[in-house]
Formats: sequence, structure tokens, C-alpha cells
Amino acid sequence: MPRPPFGQRGPSGTGATAALAELRRRSRDTRAGFEAVLDTAETEFRPIAQRFLGLHTAHIAALDAILAARGVDPEPGDSITARLNRAAVRSRAIFEPVDARILERVRNGERHVMQAFDAVLATDLSDSERDRIAGMRAGLDRLMAMVAQCG
Repeated sequence: MPRPPFGQRGPSGTGATAALAELRRRSRDTRAGFEAVLDTAETEFRPIAQRFLGLHTAHIAALDAILAARGVDPEPGDSITARLNRAAVRSRAIFEPVDARILERVRNGERHVMQAFDAVLATDLSDSERDRIAGMRAGLDRLMAMVAQCG
């Protein structure tokens, strides 16, 4: 039996699958920005960018697994927002260094991802899915707290 297209409901639920797909999209968009940041980041900011990139990469892999278990093939390509994020970061890097001064932009982007986590957690997840998503959100919370101490 073929899988439903990306973003459509799988066998496990109602709004949960769509919310998971949106969380995955936002995570991919944010990861794209960090991929571009690493190309131009100043030495002191690179470890922060690498941690966010690694966290988002792990989250995307976990979300892909959850969506696949729901019978949804995750969309392989980047969204327009992901491509715009990369272009914006690279363009800004021409005029200003990519360093700790961009932390406020990082916080704003991550808040957008946190809202998607909250939307997923408000849906009809299974207990194991809820535990995984809550754990992922907690990991992002911890990283955000660490960044808050940086500046």
C-alpha cells in the first residue's frame, strides 16, 4: 500500500501528523540557516552553531522516523524558507561578522521551532511519541538556556 504524501494524515492520528510535519519543516529551515552560518562563523561562535546544527539534524532524523511510523514519507527537499535562510545568512556575512551578535536572531528562530514543538505536544500523540517529542523539546530548551548565558 503506498504511503500518503508528505503532510497528510497517517494511520495514527488527526492533527498530530500535520503538526509533526510542520515541526520537521521548521527544524529543517532552521538547520539550513545554521549550515550557512558555519560557512562564515567567527571562531568563537562556531561551537554554538555546531551544537544547534547537530541538535536540529538529530531532531529531523527522529521526526522522519515518527512520520514514517505513521505511514508518511518525509519530503526530501528543502523548502523555500530553508533556501532563503541560507541566502540571508550568507548575504549578511558580507556586511557583518557572524558572531555572538546574531544570538538574538538565533533566539527568535528557535522560538519559532519551540512553538511548533508546543503545537505537536497539544495533539493526539501516542505516549511514546509524546515522550520523544517532549525529550527533543527539552534538549532545545537546554541549548537555548546555554545560549542565553552567552549574551
